[in-house]
Amino acid sequence: MLSPKEFNLRVEGDGIGIKTDRMKAMIRIPKRAEAQHMQIIADTGGGKTVILLQILRQIKHRGDSAIVYDPARDFVRRFYDPKRGDVILNPLDKRCPYWGPSEELRRRSEAKALAVSLFQPPQDRKGEFFIESPQKIFAFLMAYGPTPEELVKWMSDPQEIDRRLKGTEHAHLINPTAHDQRSGVLGALGLVADSLRLLPKKGEGNGEWSAREWAETRRGWIFITSLPTEREALKPLHSLWIDLLVLRLLNEPKEGQKRVWFVIDELASLQKLPQLHTAITENRKSNNPVILGFQGKAQLEVLYGHLAEVMLSQPATSIWLKTKEPAASEWVSKFIGKVEIERLRETHFDGSRAGRNFTLDRQIEPLVLESEISGLADLHAYLKFENYVTRFSFPRFDMPIVASGFDLRDIPEDKLPYDPKNIGAGKPQVRTTELKQEPNVSTPPQRKSPRTATETPQQETDLEMNVNAQQSLNLRG
Repeated sequence: MLSPKEFNLRVEGDGIGIKTDRMKAMIRIPKRAEAQHMQIIADTGGGKTVILLQILRQIKHRGDSAIVYDPARDFVRRFYDPKRGDVILNPLDKRCPYWGPSEELRRRSEAKALAVSLFQPPQDRKGEFFIESPQKIFAFLMAYGPTPEELVKWMSDPQEIDRRLKGTEHAHLINPTAHDQRSGVLGALGLVADSLRLLPKKGEGNGEWSAREWAETRRGWIFITSLPTEREALKPLHSLWIDLLVLRLLNEPKEGQKRVWFVIDELASLQKLPQLHTAITENRKSNNPVILGFQGKAQLEVLYGHLAEVMLSQPATSIWLKTKEPAASEWVSKFIGKVEIERLRETHFDGSRAGRNFTLDRQIEPLVLESEISGLADLHAYLKFENYVTRFSFPRFDMPIVASGFDLRDIPEDKLPYDPKNIGAGKPQVRTTELKQEPNVSTPPQRKSPRTATETPQQETDLEMNVNAQQSLNLRG
C-alpha cells in the first residue's frame, strides 16, 4: 500500500492520470500500460462518471478518437462536436446517420458475425435451436444486400422467407408441418425486425455511416446513446455496432493512425457482446485501449458466465470505488491481494522462573478488507497497477454542456395510434334515455318493443309513452 506520491515515484507513469486531493500532480499510469485496458467498478453515485470525464478530457486533448457507450448521455452533452466529425448512433435521435447492415459486409462469411451479435443465446443454453436458426436465416438473407427497410419487410412476411429459403439447406428450419418450431424461429426474427424498423431510411438520416469506412479514417468520436424507456428495443443494435467496431479495429495499426479508445459505461445495461472478450484479450496488439465501467462482478457473470472471471482479470489497471454488494466487495478484496505481516510476540513467564520471551510471528492477511471497500465514501477509491496499490480521493469534476443529450427524431412508425392524453375521444358514444314512471302496483310489467335500425332514441321514448297511455285507458275501461 502506497500513498499517491509514493505510487507516482514507484510507477513513474507518463500516461492517463487522475486528479486527486492534496496533491498537485495527477496519479498516472505508464503510457505503455494504456493499451492493456482499465476497469472502473462503483455503485451509483460513487464517482465513476467523474473519473471518466477526466479520462475523456485527456483523450480529447491528445487528439485520439473514442467510441463511447453513453446510456446516461452524460458524455455526449459535454464532448459531442459535429465539426470534428462526431457521430451519434441512436435511431431515435435526429442526428443519427443512415446505417445498413448490408453496407458493412466485405464477404458473405462476415454475415454470420453480424447475426451472432443480434441473436444472443441464453445462459442456460436451453432453446439454443431458436437462437442459432434465426442466425442462419438472417445471415442468408444478408446475401441479397437488402436495405434495413427491405430486411424488415422480409423478416415480417413468412411467405417471403419461405420463397427465399426454398430449395436451400435452411428451408427445413421453418418447415410448415412443424408448427411450434416454425413459430419459434419466425418469432425470434420478428424481435430483431422491431429494432431494425427504427433505423432511418436512406436519405432521412444525418448523412451515411458505416463501421467499415470509419475504422479506416477514424475521424471524430462515436457516441452510442439511448433513453431508459427505449433501451430494451435498441439493445440488439447497440451490441451489433460495438461488435462491428471491435472487429474492424483488430487490425495492426498503420503508421500515423489515430488510437481509438473504447469507453463502455454501464456495461451490464448491454446484452452480451460476443466480441468483447476478443477486444480485451487481443485489442492490446492493435493499441486500442478499452475502459469498462460497471457496478459489480455479479452483473457480468449473468451475461458472460465463466468468461467474466477471465475478462475481469485482463485489465492492467483497476479502480475500485464504493461497492456495497457483499460478493463484489469480497471479490475486490481478493483481487487486490494479500500481504505478509510480521508481528513481534511477547510472552511472559510467572512462577519460579519469571521472565519474558520474544518470537517473530508471520501472518498473511488481506491488504484491503471487505468492509473498507463497502465503507468507502463517495469520491474515494483504490487504484491497483501491477503490484502497487494506493488509496486516494478526488475532487468533483464537471465540464460545460456543449450539446443536447437527445434530439427526438420524428418516426411515423413509432407513433401511437391514439392520443394518450385523450383516450376514448374518437370512440362512438352510446346514448341511453331512461323514462321515469310512478310506481303502479296494478300495472303488470310490459316488454319493451325492440328498436329498429331506423328509430332514434327520441322516437323510442315517444313510442313507450304511447303504449303506456293505451294500457292506462284499457285498465280504466
